[in-house]
Amino acid sequence: MSSEDLALINRRRGDPNRLGFALTLCYLRFPGRILQEDEQPPAALCAFVAEQLGLDAAHFGDYAERDQTRREHVLEIETALGLRPLTRVLYRELAAWLLPTALATDHGPTLVTTLLEELRARRIVCPSLPAIERLAGSVRARAQRQLWHRLADGLQSCNTSYGSATSAKFGLLHCFILGLFSAVTV
Repeated sequence: MSSEDLALINRRRGDPNRLGFALTLCYLRFPGRILQEDEQPPAALCAFVAEQLGLDAAHFGDYAERDQTRREHVLEIETALGLRPLTRVLYRELAAWLLPTALATDHGPTLVTTLLEELRARRIVCPSLPAIERLAGSVRARAQRQLWHRLADGLQSCNTSYGSATSAKFGLLHCFILGLFSAVTV
């Protein structure tokens, strides 16, 4: 913990609040998410932070008996770290930002990892993993729809440019292959 961190932490009253505040600070710093209500941090992390503060790790069990305390701590830490919550507007911006990546790959873990990195780069508090997966999944589905529309449009235009039935079938196959490659590389 830095001296600034310790100054923030030591403003709390009571050992449970100091330890809980410090652990919340750690979670918001990395991985960039909020320590959820009733979530128990790993024992090793709790012991490590408690040792830095000269506290007993068992104090965490008494942290934030009032939910309002936990929420106030989160807001104070977000302000101190220059973080902001994920809003609907930011959600839409991130979806638009992620679309080119989704057009290049439909590998879900790659999309989630890319999204997490961008959330951290933009100093946005990471929502729950299911929310991140939903965002990445919806962008992935949108990218797939766009690719299929590009393929279908290419096939329709090719179908009208060939005369006989045999050459039309060959032309459709040829256009499909060309369309597939152009849609994937766009």
